[in-house]
Amino acid sequence: MDIFTIDKKTDLITLKFDSNRILRAVLKILGHSKAKLLFKEYKSSYIFNETIFTFYNLFALEVYELFNLIATENKYQYGVDLKAIEKALIVLKKETWIYDLYNETTIGNKLDYKQIDKLMKFKILDHQQKAFDFYNKAKFYLGYKGALLDLATGSGKTFTSLAIAETMNIDKIIIICPLPTVDRVWIDSLENTIYKKPQKYFNLQDGKKYNNEKFILCHYEAMNKLLDIINDIKGNIFIIVDESHNFADLKSNRTILLKEVIDKSRTDNTILMSGTPIKARAKEVINVMEILDPKFKNHVKDRFVKLYKGLSGFLDHTLAIRYRAYNVKVEKTEFDLPELTTIKLNVKLKDPEPFLLKTIKEEVKIYAKNRMKYFKDNMKYYETLYFTLYKKAKELAKYEIKQRDFIEYEKNVEKIREVYKQRKLMFFGELLEQVNKFEKTLLTYLKGEEKKQFKEAKTVYKYVALKIIGETLSNVIGKKREECHTAMVLEIDFRNIINTTDAKTVIFSKYINTVEACKKKIIKDKYKPLCVYGEHTKNLSEIVESFTNDKKYNPLIATYQSLSTGVPLIAANIIIGLDLPYMSYQLDQAIARVVRIGQTRPCFFYYLTLDTGEEPNINSRNIDINKINNQAVEEITGYSNINYLEESEEINNKFELTIKPDKTIDIVR
Repeated sequence: MDIFTIDKKTDLITLKFDSNRILRAVLKILGHSKAKLLFKEYKSSYIFNETIFTFYNLFALEVYELFNLIATENKYQYGVDLKAIEKALIVLKKETWIYDLYNETTIGNKLDYKQIDKLMKFKILDHQQKAFDFYNKAKFYLGYKGALLDLATGSGKTFTSLAIAETMNIDKIIIICPLPTVDRVWIDSLENTIYKKPQKYFNLQDGKKYNNEKFILCHYEAMNKLLDIINDIKGNIFIIVDESHNFADLKSNRTILLKEVIDKSRTDNTILMSGTPIKARAKEVINVMEILDPKFKNHVKDRFVKLYKGLSGFLDHTLAIRYRAYNVKVEKTEFDLPELTTIKLNVKLKDPEPFLLKTIKEEVKIYAKNRMKYFKDNMKYYETLYFTLYKKAKELAKYEIKQRDFIEYEKNVEKIREVYKQRKLMFFGELLEQVNKFEKTLLTYLKGEEKKQFKEAKTVYKYVALKIIGETLSNVIGKKREECHTAMVLEIDFRNIINTTDAKTVIFSKYINTVEACKKKIIKDKYKPLCVYGEHTKNLSEIVESFTNDKKYNPLIATYQSLSTGVPLIAANIIIGLDLPYMSYQLDQAIARVVRIGQTRPCFFYYLTLDTGEEPNINSRNIDINKINNQAVEEITGYSNINYLEESEEINNKFELTIKPDKTIDIVR
C-alpha cells in the first residue's frame, strides 16, 4: 500500500495499492452495486498496476472487515499481495475511529464519579461498571453522542442511566419513558430509592408550568408537549430514553418525535436504554446510528441505508459489528440474581377434547370454508370498496405524495395479485413490505371507519387466503387458547402455591378472560388480589404501592402487556404464568419484575401446561399450532404457499418458546 490520506473537510479516506488484483477480490465479495455504495470511487489500472479506493470515514469499519476477509480467506484465490493488505489493515486501525472501537485495553476515564458519591445512595456494581466504561469510550473516544445500554432485565438500568448522566456534570436530565413507569420507577427513583435527597422534577403529565427543574419526565405520548417547552430547558442537557426498543420503527410518529426532541434539545448526550435489545436488523441499527453517530448524515446516511438493504453474508457480519459498536451488553450471567426454580404444572382436564389440535383443525376448516364462500360471494363489493377508498386517499394526498409513487404502488399491487395466483407470493417479501408501507401512509388520509374498511378490503383484494389465515388464528385458535387456559385455571388450587412463602405472588396471563377467572377463584379462596389490566392500568402506581406495602393484598394478577416492563415487584418471590407469551423476551421481562437486583429470597416460576398424553393440544408448541392452521386453510382455499406468513400485516411472526422445568407437578381433579 502506497498512499493513505484523510480529507478532514469531506471526511473522505483514500487508499492506494500498488496492485490491480485487489479490486477483483472486492467485487467478488460485494458485487458491483454494493461496491459502488461502500466506496465513493474505486478504479484500477492495469497499465500502472494500481488500485485506488475512496470512501467516507464512517465506512472504515466495513472496509477494514472487507480487507481482513480478503487477507484471511481469499488471499490464495486472487493472488493478492498480502503485505499490502496487512499494511492497509494496520493504517486503518491506527488512523481512523475504529482504533478505539477495536481497542480492548482500558481507555482513560473522563467521567466524574465524585458526583455519584455526592448525590446517590448506591455504589457501582461490577456489571454496571461495564456500562460506565463503554459510555466513556463512546463519548470521549469514538465521538458518539451517547450509547445504547443493552442491559439485562433486573440489572439496575435505572440507577446506571441516572448515574452516568450525573458523571457528565449536566444541568438538565430529560427522561422519556412508558407512561406506567413514570410514577412507579422514575419518580420513585428521584424521590426515594436512588438519590440521597429528594430531587426536584417536572412531570409533563401534571399539566403544570415548567419552572427550571433539573429533571423533566415525559412519557411517550407527551413528546409534543415536551417540544413546546424544549427551548425553555437551558444548559447542558442529558436525555435518557427508557425501553428504547419501542422506537424501532423508523417511520412511526413516535420515533420521528423522539428524533425531533433530541435534535431541538441540542444534546450531545443520549442514553438509549433497553433490556429488550434490537436484533441487529438494518433498520433498527440505522435508527440508533441516526441518534448517536454524528458521522451518520446526509449522503453518507443514504449510502449506508442502500448498502444494507438486502444483506449479503459479508454485510450480515459487519452489521452485527455495527450494532456492538454502539451498545454495551450485560448478560444476566454477569451479575448475581437470586436462585430461580421453574416448576411445570401438568393440568389434566375432565374433557380435553375441545382443545385437541385434531378437533381445532376441523373447526378451522369449517370456519375457513364459510369465510371463503363469503369472500367469493362478496368479492365485487371488496374490490369496489378498495378502489373507492384508494381513490379518496389518492385525491387527498395528491399534493404530498408524488404521482410516480402512486403509479409504482398500483403496479406493485397487480404484481402481488399475479404472484399470489401463481403460488409464488413467498418469494416477494421485499415487494410486500414496500406495498404495505405505502398503504400505511395512505391510511393516514382516511378517517374513522374508512381506515378499518380499507385495511380489510386491500387484504381481501390482494390475497384472500392470508386474510383467512389471520382470521382463523384470531377467531378460532386465539379464542380456543383463551378458553383452554381459563379452563385450566379452574383446576389449580392456588393456595398450595401462594402459601408456600411468606412473600407475595404475581400471576400473569395474556388473556383478559383468563385473568378474570383467576381473580374470581382467588377471591373465593379468601385472598384479596390486586389486578393490573384494562382500565386498572391507569392506577398502576397506586396498585403496585398497595401490593408492596399493604400485607392484606396478595396476589397481584396482571396481563403480560400491562406489567411486563418497568415495575419492580421484589415484595413477591413467586411468579405464576397461567399461559406463556409467544415472545420469549416478554416472559423474561415478566419474570424480571421479581427476579432482580434487590430481591433477597429464592424465587419460583410456575407455569401451566395441558396434559393430553400423546395427543397434541392447543397449549402445545406454537409451531404445531401454526402448521395445522395453515394446512386446514390450505385444504379449503387451495392456496399451497400459505406458510409464508411473516410478510403479511395480518399475521404476527411468532416463534416457539422453550422452557426446561426443574420440577413437574401433575394436577388432577
